[in-house]
Amino acid sequence: MAVPFTFVNYDRISDTLLWLGKTGNFESVVLKFCVDLVKQDINGNEKHFHYEYKYYSKKFERYSQSITRNYNCYFVINTGNENIGAVLHMSDVQILNLVIESSILPWFIGNSRIFSMKDDKMIILKDYTEVTVPLNERSYLRFSPVTINFENQNVYKEGVRLEINDPDNCIDITVDKFMEFVYILRNTDMINLAANMINYVKIPPYNVNLKTNNNGNFGNNQSVKVGNYFDK
Repeated sequence: MAVPFTFVNYDRISDTLLWLGKTGNFESVVLKFCVDLVKQDINGNEKHFHYEYKYYSKKFERYSQSITRNYNCYFVINTGNENIGAVLHMSDVQILNLVIESSILPWFIGNSRIFSMKDDKMIILKDYTEVTVPLNERSYLRFSPVTINFENQNVYKEGVRLEINDPDNCIDITVDKFMEFVYILRNTDMINLAANMINYVKIPPYNVNLKTNNNGNFGNNQSVKVGNYFDK
């Protein structure tokens, strides 16, 4: 008899939260939130996030059951290239939020603002220091201010250059898009979002709009091969 497909057959769930842009070496850059539903133990055995235990309860003098859940959640800045990307765990998000508040937002706001208009063009008028946030021994995010010119509209906009792990891997995003990125990092309750996504996994029907991919990639959210993220 065939075993029915249930929510415990899924390995991971992800939500695409923000499209950052399309430029340079990247097909597209998106911010995703992922929840791992399966992990491997030290012997290589699969351990699912959901386990149920049956035992005899001396307290109630009857057999009882309990549920234990164990999952891993994180943000992913995905570039469409499985070798290039960045994973942000809770500790990374906390540090990144502090760095953004203290060192990046001042580029755009108040007396420390470094952008100005000159001859109908947006320029960087003041000195600045680019900001690097190391994520682990192999991965980092680097931020620097840029001016973005929409030539077909003759419009200039303040922006941020986001470098991911290598100087050749950059994307320029407007300050508006960057503020959306900041809003998500500041206001996402990662534990609550992960729990909501897991509840979605448990609700049938399953295999809706199923696409088969045999190259080992998780849709367009490939496992990023930079550092030992998933065991962090």
